[in-house]
Amino acid sequence: MKWLPRSLTLRLTLGIGVALALLWSASAAWMLHDLDRSIGQALDRRLAMSAEMVAGLVGNMGGALAPGSRLASGPVTIPRQQAVACQVRSLRGEILATTANAPQDVLGRGIPGYGMAMAGGVRWRTYTLVRDGLVISTADRMGERDALARHVALVAGLPFAIAGLGGLGLLWWGLGRGLAPLRLMSQRIAGRSSAQPTVLPTAGMPTELAALAGVLNESFERDARAFERERAFASSAAHELRTPLTVIDTHLQVARLDAGPRGREALDDARQGALRMRAIIEDLLLLARLDASEPLPDNAEPLRLQTLLSTALDGSEAGSARVALQVHPGLAMLHIPGRAALWTLALANLVDNALKYSDGPVRVEVTRVDATVHIAVSDQGPGMDPELATRRFWRHGSVEGHGLGLPLAQAIAKRLGGRLSIESSAAGSVCVLALPLKS
Repeated sequence: MKWLPRSLTLRLTLGIGVALALLWSASAAWMLHDLDRSIGQALDRRLAMSAEMVAGLVGNMGGALAPGSRLASGPVTIPRQQAVACQVRSLRGEILATTANAPQDVLGRGIPGYGMAMAGGVRWRTYTLVRDGLVISTADRMGERDALARHVALVAGLPFAIAGLGGLGLLWWGLGRGLAPLRLMSQRIAGRSSAQPTVLPTAGMPTELAALAGVLNESFERDARAFERERAFASSAAHELRTPLTVIDTHLQVARLDAGPRGREALDDARQGALRMRAIIEDLLLLARLDASEPLPDNAEPLRLQTLLSTALDGSEAGSARVALQVHPGLAMLHIPGRAALWTLALANLVDNALKYSDGPVRVEVTRVDATVHIAVSDQGPGMDPELATRRFWRHGSVEGHGLGLPLAQAIAKRLGGRLSIESSAAGSVCVLALPLKS
């Protein structure tokens, strides 16, 4: 159901609003239909009463009204907008008396009762009464009846329309107020850190949300304890492994002095492995410090963006020969606040990761968006599947290697007030490192 809005408040408002609109429309339609029928019956009764009144008047005149004659006092004139048209005819169809607003044609067919007639190019609602050899017809213009019905519908329907629009507005406001605790919960969850156990207040919450907040807080506490155990283990293991690795590296260098060509080659490979492990240990220690919000081992002097780019690209493991750098004019001389070594490490990790998985060149594009500088690192690799993309910043999010590049870059960006995002498709991945221009 892609057509549905993403906002829960809007979804509920539309759903309830449509249901209420259908209910109100059905009620209004029934009311207007019944009102129209009642008005029609009242107007029909008026026609019948008018015909009876005219019949009574004619009867009181005795023989004064005969075929070919007119009423002695002349036609009765009544304002057309309010009048009932009336004709008195003989049984042969000769008009003996008529009101001023009646047509020149004969009204009705001489059949007693209600009917419809066309006379003078106008549709009429008629009532015919036959008495004492005379045919008395009263009539209303259907156009005037329809205009009255439209006016009544407007007067009666306008309150429904106003109530409907006002009801939707009040419904939107009420749902927004009712869902405010849910929005507060989502904001607090989005702003929590992995080490923060409890973030959701339960006091004053609606009963359903208080229970949900309690369950989430318990889950957060378990996550925080697990995260602290992971951080403590990474830090302890990295510290404990430093000394043995130093000893191994020293003995490898000593052994190389007395080894032959093939032995020196094997020892060089072993030493590269030891250096690689040392780099992993240093990354683990730095990641533990970042997660624990410990003081960082670097100064806070701002650095020029050009220096950051050149240092990160030159220091990348695969070199910068396959990297195409594009910097928009005027950005290279900007100064980035924060710690130079950390920003350099974050960008170098992104470039190394792109070079490792890309089948072609890697493009680094630098642009400015408001008060941030965006460094987009694009590769031409196979991309990530949806399952892996959701785990891109996990400690073990990589399919090969130690998988600390993206988590470390993300931790540095978050600690220094920046942001790291990633988009992946079959054409490759794009990692965007957003650096603030102001502290």
